Amino acid sequence: QSPWFDFGEGSFPYPSSYITFALYMGPNNLPAWPMQASCWNASKLHQDWGVKIVVAPESQPQSDINYTIQYGPTSDLALRIDWDNLTAANKDEVNPEAWTGSETVTGILTSLRDAVSIWFNVTQEVSCYELVPALKPPLNRYESTTTTAAAKSSLRRWLSWDEPQQQTCHEKQLDEGSWPALCCNEDVNLIITLATGIGHDIFWPPSLERGVTSYNEIAKTIDFGDDCLDPTGRFGYPTSHDPWSSWLDVYYGGLRIGSHSNIVFSNGLLDPWSAGGVYAYDPTNLIDEKTKRYNGPLVQNITKSGSLVAIIIEYGGHHTDLMYSDENDPPCVTEARETEVMYIRRWIEEWEPDVCSVSNNSSE
Repeated sequence: QSPWFDFGEGSFPYPSSYITFALYMGPNNLPAWPMQASCWNASKLHQDWGVKIVVAPESQPQSDINYTIQYGPTSDLALRIDWDNLTAANKDEVNPEAWTGSETVTGILTSLRDAVSIWFNVTQEVSCYELVPALKPPLNRYESTTTTAAAKSSLRRWLSWDEPQQQTCHEKQLDEGSWPALCCNEDVNLIITLATGIGHDIFWPPSLERGVTSYNEIAKTIDFGDDCLDPTGRFGYPTSHDPWSSWLDVYYGGLRIGSHSNIVFSNGLLDPWSAGGVYAYDPTNLIDEKTKRYNGPLVQNITKSGSLVAIIIEYGGHHTDLMYSDENDPPCVTEARETEVMYIRRWIEEWEPDVCSVSNNSSE
């Protein structure tokens, strides 16, 4: 499951090692538009394999996670999903040969293998790679499932140390990457990573117990365990934890940002992290049902003064607007950059008169 998140982050119109290097996969490029490359170029995952999700009754909310998956229009093969339980819907179809002989099932599995090879064999040097990390959810909110053993081995040549303490830190980086340390230091709690599989999507099984419907309930389930223990103080982790991230809320204001000014929040809709972005209103409500295209404005005014805005980049990945310009950039990316420059120029122009006014008053 994790490669799809990483492909979304790395949705750039050109090959890039930004995401792979950040996740300790080495300086190896993902292809341009990696999600499309994995589903259309590297595999046949884009094909209609005749898989159908059946919900009965139809009025049942997706959050109940109770449905049947049918494999193929002419097959009786089906799986029954009831929260985190998986069973054969047809008790007569428990024979493994019925599944391995299914063109739909073998086609999907083969396509899945080829699709995720873009990530797990990003070096193009691995003859056999394990898909299990992609199919298992993280054991906790800090565990990374994307860094392969081969990638760790190749990265060791980049690191050296003179003291045992340095070795401890470097080994921790190799095992976990930098993201867990950031989460522990900042007590980061992102609902989009804590609550997964709540619906009819590829992130099954649910990461939460049945019936959990609010963050208040989720916060009670957060288990820091040994992940953020730092008895020697070597990593700088806090001695106590704040599952509500209350100090971040106090420091930055949370939703109470109306008094702030001169901020542009850019959000690439292809980046999974955009689900935690800052908006005046949810941009996904403006996605056209037929075309699946974003049909809203580039700029949202978060405050009436217009000094706090959100930019919505339809074909934006993780920080696409902050990358160097490229001839393959979609128009929305170019327009977003131009808009950001416009706001920065405006801030400078508004600031200069104030500075001059203060200077003149001081001289008097």
